[in-house]
Amino acid sequence: MEKRGDIGYLNFFWKSLNFRHIFKTIPDRKYFSEASESSRKNHGLGFTLIEILVACAIIGVLAAILFVVLNPVEQYKKAHDAQRKHDLEQIRTALDEYYDDKGHYPLNQIEFDNNLPTYLSAKLLKDPLGMYYCYQSDNGNSYIIGTNLERSSDPQAIPNITCNSNSYNYAITSTNASLLPMLQLLPQMQLQFLL
Repeated sequence: MEKRGDIGYLNFFWKSLNFRHIFKTIPDRKYFSEASESSRKNHGLGFTLIEILVACAIIGVLAAILFVVLNPVEQYKKAHDAQRKHDLEQIRTALDEYYDDKGHYPLNQIEFDNNLPTYLSAKLLKDPLGMYYCYQSDNGNSYIIGTNLERSSDPQAIPNITCNSNSYNYAITSTNASLLPMLQLLPQMQLQFLL
């Protein structure tokens, strides 16, 4: 058996791991140039481990950038808030129909929860997370419906709207009422910002 020198040992290591192909150009790939013809047919021209790892790394970086740009959590919050706003508009339409039939709005939350499903789907009485919308009436003459938007940065979010002693950041009122009396509860600086 022939004893290999340091250089011969490195050449043997280099050949056994097939690192030499990294320095060849792509059109001139011959990964198994010293192998027999039958060996070339069995192995074919494929990708090396390094090439696969580099491709995976590039895909991973692109996926991370896409995840940061799209921000799916923020998109879900935005979708939930849009659903809440749509639900409240549907409830407002149903309450107007209720007013046309009865001559007044529901007097309290219980009457609201019991009578309104005849005018719209009961699913609309809850927000996308399953919380009931708050309803408060002024003796059946006007009402306010409140909910909390998940995104406090929403341009329509107004802090400290009170409904049944709870604080909300988004509300709608009957067409004959306004949120302006409630805005007086806000500090003067926030009021100037909203107007």
